[in-house]
Amino acid sequence: MNDASSREMAIAMALGKCADAADLPAPGRWAFTLSNGTDLAARARVDDGWLLLTAALRDGSVSPARSWELLRWNAVLDGGARVAVRAGRPGLHACAELPLDDEVDLPRRVLEACGGLKAANERLVCAPDGTGDAMTSVASEGASADLPCLCRESGWSFVEREGERLGVDLDVPGAFQQAIVEPRGRGVAVTVPVLEAAGPSPSVCEQALGLLLLRVCGIVRMARAAAEARASQARFEVVFGSRPCAAELTHAFAALSVACRIAGREAAVLWSDETVAGAYVEQWDRTEGGS
Repeated sequence: MNDASSREMAIAMALGKCADAADLPAPGRWAFTLSNGTDLAARARVDDGWLLLTAALRDGSVSPARSWELLRWNAVLDGGARVAVRAGRPGLHACAELPLDDEVDLPRRVLEACGGLKAANERLVCAPDGTGDAMTSVASEGASADLPCLCRESGWSFVEREGERLGVDLDVPGAFQQAIVEPRGRGVAVTVPVLEAAGPSPSVCEQALGLLLLRVCGIVRMARAAAEARASQARFEVVFGSRPCAAELTHAFAALSVACRIAGREAAVLWSDETVAGAYVEQWDRTEGGS
């Protein structure tokens, strides 16, 4: 049995443990159903060393007025899952990407990612209009990892900071972007601010930035945009529900670097210029059919 066949068998077995039904319509592609009160049709496919998982959450448009609320949802989804807007595909999608490096614990990561997809669907069903209180993420105690060793193995340089945190300079030409690596729950979180905002911004700026970040969520693998529950602050992050391997951290740093490159300058403009932000939201309404 070759490596590709072994990998596909491992993926199929992992999906079988968390899906009600799974079909293999083509090599390296799966269609499966997740159930958590309501059924959620999802797909997975292997692409260039990654396992990509996606699920359409609903048809229709994404309203600018709820964009920030969706980013708050992202902050509490497990398994690296996120709500995203994908180019050329209407409505909201939940997605997660898993690197297929040999040292990655694939069964565990698939289980965590499918749990995140189900949670995103459950959240949408419970609050379809983006209303209601944001979910709260509960961290477990005593779940620190040997972060300096992992970062050293990843090949990215770092500095040690207070509180078991590490700072890793991302690869963003012309800008200083430092990701913070720290224990979170039983795993590790890698985060970087989208921008250093001095204070709240007009609602139209918040809406425009939210839409931009939802689009980035549909473009960049592994990285997600998230927002604080009670403050107008956004970040890019990669969150592992259990201890990552060095290869996963390598991918996380690269993904966050790409996200910052794509959105950094545009985010700053949308947050600070109400006229530009208004034009961005109007363009969204015309092209995406938002309300």
